[in-house]
Amino acid sequence: MTDSSASAAMDAPEGSLWQPPAWLPPVLLVLIGAGMLWWNPDAWIHPLVDYGRELYVPWRITEGAVLYRDIAYFNGPLSPYFNALWFQLFGTNMHVLTVVNVAIIAGVLALTYSMLVRIGDRFSATCAGAIFLLLFGFQHTDYLGNFSWVAPYSHEMTHGIGLTVLAVWLVSRYVARPSTILLVGTGLTLGAVFLAKPEVFAAAVLAVGVGLTAKAIASGSGFAPLLRQLVLVAGTGLVLPALALLLLASAMPFGEAFIGTMGGWVHVTNKELMALPFYSDGQGTKDIAASLAVI
Repeated sequence: MTDSSASAAMDAPEGSLWQPPAWLPPVLLVLIGAGMLWWNPDAWIHPLVDYGRELYVPWRITEGAVLYRDIAYFNGPLSPYFNALWFQLFGTNMHVLTVVNVAIIAGVLALTYSMLVRIGDRFSATCAGAIFLLLFGFQHTDYLGNFSWVAPYSHEMTHGIGLTVLAVWLVSRYVARPSTILLVGTGLTLGAVFLAKPEVFAAAVLAVGVGLTAKAIASGSGFAPLLRQLVLVAGTGLVLPALALLLLASAMPFGEAFIGTMGGWVHVTNKELMALPFYSDGQGTKDIAASLAVI
Protein backbone atom coordinates (compact mmCIF):
# COMPACT_ATOMS: atom_id res chain seq x y z
CA MET A 1 0.00 0.00 0.00
CA THR A 2 1.38 3.40 -0.99
CA ASP A 3 1.57 6.34 1.42
CA SER A 4 -1.29 8.16 -0.35
CA SER A 5 -3.61 5.15 -0.33
CA ALA A 6 -2.75 4.45 3.30
CA SER A 7 -3.57 8.06 4.17
CA ALA A 8 -6.86 7.77 2.28
CA ALA A 9 -7.77 4.63 4.17
CA MET A 10 -6.93 6.23 7.53
CA ASP A 11 -9.00 9.37 6.71
CA ALA A 12 -12.07 7.43 5.60
CA PRO A 13 -14.93 6.95 8.08
CA GLU A 14 -15.35 3.40 9.36
CA GLY A 15 -17.42 1.28 6.98
CA SER A 16 -17.10 3.70 4.05
CA LEU A 17 -16.31 2.77 0.47
CA TRP A 18 -12.85 2.91 -1.08
CA GLN A 19 -11.34 6.37 -0.73
CA PRO A 20 -9.30 7.98 -3.51
CA PRO A 21 -6.05 9.73 -2.58
CA ALA A 22 -6.47 13.45 -1.92
CA TRP A 23 -4.99 14.51 -5.27
CA LEU A 24 -7.27 12.34 -7.42
CA PRO A 25 -10.73 13.99 -6.99
CA PRO A 26 -9.60 17.45 -8.20
CA VAL A 27 -7.91 15.87 -11.22
CA LEU A 28 -10.98 13.78 -12.08
CA LEU A 29 -13.38 16.70 -11.71
CA VAL A 30 -11.21 19.00 -13.83
CA LEU A 31 -11.02 16.32 -16.54
CA ILE A 32 -14.81 15.84 -16.47
CA GLY A 33 -15.41 19.58 -16.78
CA ALA A 34 -12.84 19.97 -19.55
CA GLY A 35 -14.32 16.97 -21.33
CA MET A 36 -17.80 18.47 -21.27
CA LEU A 37 -16.48 21.76 -22.63
CA TRP A 38 -14.62 19.98 -25.43
CA TRP A 39 -17.39 17.52 -26.27
CA ASN A 40 -20.23 20.00 -26.67
CA PRO A 41 -18.81 23.49 -27.30
CA ASP A 42 -21.43 26.23 -27.72
CA ALA A 43 -24.22 23.64 -27.97
CA TRP A 44 -25.75 24.36 -24.56
CA ILE A 45 -27.88 27.27 -25.74
CA HIS A 46 -30.73 27.69 -28.18
CA PRO A 47 -29.73 30.34 -30.74
CA LEU A 48 -33.23 31.81 -31.08
CA VAL A 49 -35.04 31.19 -27.79
CA ASP A 50 -34.65 33.05 -24.47
CA TYR A 51 -30.88 33.26 -24.05
CA GLY A 52 -30.76 36.43 -26.13
CA ARG A 53 -32.10 38.36 -23.14
CA GLU A 54 -29.07 37.33 -21.08
CA LEU A 55 -26.83 38.88 -23.73
CA TYR A 56 -29.00 41.82 -24.77
CA VAL A 57 -29.57 43.40 -21.35
CA PRO A 58 -25.92 43.67 -20.25
CA TRP A 59 -24.96 44.80 -23.77
CA ARG A 60 -27.49 47.65 -23.54
CA ILE A 61 -26.03 48.63 -20.17
CA THR A 62 -22.54 48.88 -21.67
CA GLU A 63 -24.06 51.21 -24.29
CA GLY A 64 -25.25 53.60 -21.56
CA ALA A 65 -28.77 52.33 -20.88
CA VAL A 66 -29.95 52.17 -17.26
CA LEU A 67 -31.82 49.16 -15.95
CA TYR A 68 -35.49 49.85 -15.10
CA ARG A 69 -35.31 53.35 -16.63
CA ASP A 70 -34.41 52.35 -20.20
CA ILE A 71 -34.78 48.57 -19.98
CA ALA A 72 -37.87 46.84 -18.59
CA TYR A 73 -36.68 44.15 -16.17
CA PHE A 74 -38.41 42.05 -13.53
CA ASN A 75 -35.50 40.71 -11.45
CA GLY A 76 -32.96 42.43 -9.25
CA PRO A 77 -30.03 44.40 -10.68
CA LEU A 78 -27.19 42.09 -9.63
CA SER A 79 -26.84 39.83 -12.66
CA PRO A 80 -27.32 42.36 -15.48
CA TYR A 81 -24.72 44.72 -14.05
CA PHE A 82 -22.36 41.89 -13.13
CA ASN A 83 -22.47 40.57 -16.69
CA ALA A 84 -22.22 44.10 -18.10
CA LEU A 85 -18.99 44.55 -16.15
CA TRP A 86 -17.37 41.64 -17.99
CA PHE A 87 -18.68 42.88 -21.33
CA GLN A 88 -17.19 46.29 -20.57
CA LEU A 89 -13.83 44.75 -19.69
CA PHE A 90 -13.50 42.13 -22.43
CA GLY A 91 -16.03 43.02 -25.13
CA THR A 92 -19.61 42.06 -25.89
CA ASN A 93 -19.28 38.42 -26.78
CA MET A 94 -21.15 35.30 -25.73
CA HIS A 95 -17.86 33.56 -24.98
CA VAL A 96 -17.03 36.19 -22.34
CA LEU A 97 -20.03 35.07 -20.30
CA THR A 98 -19.17 31.43 -21.03
CA VAL A 99 -15.74 31.88 -19.44
CA VAL A 100 -17.22 33.73 -16.45
CA ASN A 101 -19.86 31.04 -15.98
CA VAL A 102 -17.26 28.28 -16.15
CA ALA A 103 -15.37 30.10 -13.39
CA ILE A 104 -18.58 30.23 -11.33
CA ILE A 105 -19.09 26.50 -11.90
CA ALA A 106 -15.54 25.86 -10.69
CA GLY A 107 -16.07 28.00 -7.60
CA VAL A 108 -19.37 26.35 -6.66
CA LEU A 109 -17.84 22.94 -7.27
CA ALA A 110 -14.86 23.72 -5.00
CA LEU A 111 -17.06 25.06 -2.18
CA THR A 112 -19.52 22.18 -2.43
CA TYR A 113 -16.74 19.58 -2.49
CA SER A 114 -15.05 21.10 0.56
CA MET A 115 -18.31 20.87 2.54
CA LEU A 116 -19.34 17.42 1.33
CA VAL A 117 -15.94 15.92 2.04
CA ARG A 118 -16.32 17.00 5.69
CA ILE A 119 -19.88 15.70 5.91
CA GLY A 120 -19.10 12.42 4.16
CA ASP A 121 -15.84 11.40 2.50
CA ARG A 122 -13.79 11.95 -0.64
CA PHE A 123 -15.57 9.25 -2.61
CA SER A 124 -19.07 10.62 -2.04
CA ALA A 125 -17.94 14.22 -2.55
CA THR A 126 -16.31 13.25 -5.86
CA CYS A 127 -19.49 11.51 -7.03
CA ALA A 128 -21.54 14.58 -6.12
CA GLY A 129 -19.13 16.84 -7.99
CA ALA A 130 -19.28 14.65 -11.09
CA ILE A 131 -23.08 14.68 -11.04
CA PHE A 132 -23.09 18.47 -10.71
CA LEU A 133 -20.86 18.83 -13.76
CA LEU A 134 -22.60 16.22 -15.92
CA LEU A 135 -26.25 16.97 -15.14
CA PHE A 136 -26.26 20.63 -14.15
CA GLY A 137 -23.07 22.35 -15.26
CA PHE A 138 -23.12 21.55 -18.97
CA GLN A 139 -26.16 19.39 -19.64
CA HIS A 140 -28.49 19.92 -22.59
CA THR A 141 -31.28 17.44 -21.95
CA ASP A 142 -34.11 19.85 -22.85
CA TYR A 143 -34.74 20.51 -26.54
CA LEU A 144 -34.50 24.25 -25.92
CA GLY A 145 -31.34 24.12 -23.85
CA ASN A 146 -30.75 27.25 -21.76
CA PHE A 147 -31.04 25.42 -18.45
CA SER A 148 -27.42 24.75 -17.61
CA TRP A 149 -24.99 26.68 -15.45
CA VAL A 150 -22.79 27.54 -18.40
CA ALA A 151 -25.68 29.18 -20.31
CA PRO A 152 -28.58 29.64 -17.88
CA TYR A 153 -32.08 30.77 -18.77
CA SER A 154 -31.72 33.29 -15.98
CA HIS A 155 -28.35 34.26 -14.53
CA GLU A 156 -30.16 35.31 -11.38
CA MET A 157 -30.61 31.62 -10.60
CA THR A 158 -26.99 30.56 -11.02
CA HIS A 159 -25.59 33.72 -9.45
CA GLY A 160 -28.08 33.47 -6.58
CA ILE A 161 -27.50 29.77 -5.94
CA GLY A 162 -23.74 30.17 -6.24
CA LEU A 163 -23.80 32.97 -3.67
CA THR A 164 -26.05 30.85 -1.45
CA VAL A 165 -23.48 28.06 -1.54
CA LEU A 166 -20.86 30.63 -0.54
CA ALA A 167 -23.06 31.82 2.36
CA VAL A 168 -23.55 28.24 3.58
CA TRP A 169 -19.81 27.63 3.29
CA LEU A 170 -19.09 30.77 5.36
CA VAL A 171 -21.54 29.60 8.04
CA SER A 172 -19.91 26.17 8.05
CA ARG A 173 -16.53 27.82 8.65
CA TYR A 174 -18.06 29.97 11.39
CA VAL A 175 -19.43 26.87 13.10
CA ALA A 176 -15.95 25.33 13.05
CA ARG A 177 -14.13 28.51 14.09
CA PRO A 178 -16.26 31.56 15.03
CA SER A 179 -15.09 34.85 13.57
CA THR A 180 -16.82 38.18 13.09
CA ILE A 181 -15.42 38.53 9.59
CA LEU A 182 -17.19 35.32 8.57
CA LEU A 183 -20.53 36.71 9.78
CA VAL A 184 -19.89 39.97 7.93
CA GLY A 185 -19.08 38.00 4.79
CA THR A 186 -22.26 35.97 5.22
CA GLY A 187 -24.35 39.13 5.51
CA LEU A 188 -22.79 40.75 2.45
CA THR A 189 -23.35 37.54 0.49
CA LEU A 190 -27.01 37.40 1.50
CA GLY A 191 -27.38 41.03 0.43
CA ALA A 192 -26.08 40.10 -3.01
CA VAL A 193 -28.52 37.18 -3.20
CA PHE A 194 -31.36 39.60 -2.37
CA LEU A 195 -30.47 41.52 -5.53
CA ALA A 196 -30.94 38.35 -7.62
CA LYS A 197 -34.19 36.40 -7.07
CA PRO A 198 -36.68 36.21 -4.16
CA GLU A 199 -37.00 32.41 -4.02
CA VAL A 200 -33.24 31.92 -3.89
CA PHE A 201 -32.91 34.59 -1.20
CA ALA A 202 -35.63 32.92 0.91
CA ALA A 203 -33.77 29.61 0.75
CA ALA A 204 -30.44 31.29 1.55
CA VAL A 205 -31.83 33.08 4.62
CA LEU A 206 -33.39 29.86 5.86
CA ALA A 207 -30.13 27.94 5.44
CA VAL A 208 -28.07 30.58 7.23
CA GLY A 209 -30.63 30.93 10.03
CA VAL A 210 -30.80 27.18 10.61
CA GLY A 211 -27.01 26.90 10.60
CA LEU A 212 -26.47 29.62 13.18
CA THR A 213 -29.36 28.40 15.33
CA ALA A 214 -28.06 24.83 15.27
CA LYS A 215 -24.64 26.04 16.36
CA ALA A 216 -26.16 28.01 19.26
CA ILE A 217 -28.15 24.97 20.40
CA ALA A 218 -25.20 22.60 20.10
CA SER A 219 -22.84 24.92 21.97
CA GLY A 220 -25.43 25.89 24.60
CA SER A 221 -24.47 29.55 24.21
CA GLY A 222 -28.04 30.76 24.66
CA PHE A 223 -30.33 33.15 22.80
CA ALA A 224 -28.48 36.44 23.34
CA PRO A 225 -25.31 35.54 21.36
CA LEU A 226 -27.46 34.06 18.59
CA LEU A 227 -29.48 37.27 18.40
CA ARG A 228 -26.29 39.33 18.11
CA GLN A 229 -25.07 37.09 15.30
CA LEU A 230 -28.36 37.39 13.42
CA VAL A 231 -28.43 41.18 13.85
CA LEU A 232 -24.88 41.45 12.51
CA VAL A 233 -25.72 39.30 9.50
CA ALA A 234 -28.94 41.24 8.85
CA GLY A 235 -27.22 44.61 9.24
CA THR A 236 -24.40 43.83 6.85
CA GLY A 237 -26.95 42.25 4.53
CA LEU A 238 -28.48 45.69 3.98
CA VAL A 239 -25.23 47.21 2.68
CA LEU A 240 -25.34 46.05 -0.94
CA PRO A 241 -29.09 46.63 -1.47
CA ALA A 242 -28.69 50.14 -0.02
CA LEU A 243 -25.72 50.79 -2.33
CA ALA A 244 -27.73 49.53 -5.32
CA LEU A 245 -30.62 51.79 -4.35
CA LEU A 246 -28.37 54.86 -4.15
CA LEU A 247 -26.74 54.12 -7.51
CA LEU A 248 -30.06 53.59 -9.26
CA ALA A 249 -31.52 56.69 -7.58
CA SER A 250 -28.75 58.75 -9.16
CA ALA A 251 -30.25 57.95 -12.58
CA MET A 252 -34.01 57.88 -11.89
CA PRO A 253 -36.63 58.95 -9.33
CA PHE A 254 -36.15 57.39 -5.90
CA GLY A 255 -39.46 55.48 -6.06
CA GLU A 256 -38.53 53.82 -9.35
CA ALA A 257 -35.07 53.03 -8.00
CA PHE A 258 -36.62 51.42 -4.91
CA ILE A 259 -38.93 49.24 -7.03
CA GLY A 260 -35.97 48.21 -9.18
CA THR A 261 -33.85 47.34 -6.16
CA MET A 262 -36.66 45.18 -4.78
CA GLY A 263 -36.62 43.23 -8.05
CA GLY A 264 -38.89 40.18 -8.03
CA TRP A 265 -40.21 40.92 -4.54
CA VAL A 266 -42.52 43.53 -6.07
CA HIS A 267 -44.18 40.87 -8.24
CA VAL A 268 -44.53 38.24 -5.51
CA THR A 269 -47.41 40.24 -4.00
CA ASN A 270 -49.14 40.79 -7.36
CA LYS A 271 -52.22 38.56 -7.04
CA GLU A 272 -53.26 38.95 -10.68
CA LEU A 273 -49.80 37.92 -11.84
CA MET A 274 -49.64 34.95 -9.49
CA ALA A 275 -53.06 33.78 -10.70
CA LEU A 276 -51.88 33.41 -14.30
CA PRO A 277 -51.76 29.71 -15.34
CA PHE A 278 -48.13 30.04 -16.48
CA TYR A 279 -47.00 30.89 -12.95
CA SER A 280 -49.48 28.80 -10.97
CA ASP A 281 -48.51 25.73 -13.02
CA GLY A 282 -44.81 26.42 -12.64
CA GLN A 283 -44.87 26.93 -8.88
CA GLY A 284 -47.28 24.07 -8.27
CA THR A 285 -50.07 26.08 -6.64
CA LYS A 286 -52.73 25.52 -9.30
CA ASP A 287 -53.48 22.07 -7.87
CA ILE A 288 -51.57 21.67 -4.62
CA ALA A 289 -52.86 18.15 -3.96
CA ALA A 290 -51.67 16.99 -7.40
CA SER A 291 -48.32 18.70 -6.90
CA LEU A 292 -47.81 16.93 -3.57
CA ALA A 293 -48.75 13.63 -5.19
CA VAL A 294 -46.13 14.17 -7.91
CA ILE A 295 -43.51 14.97 -5.27
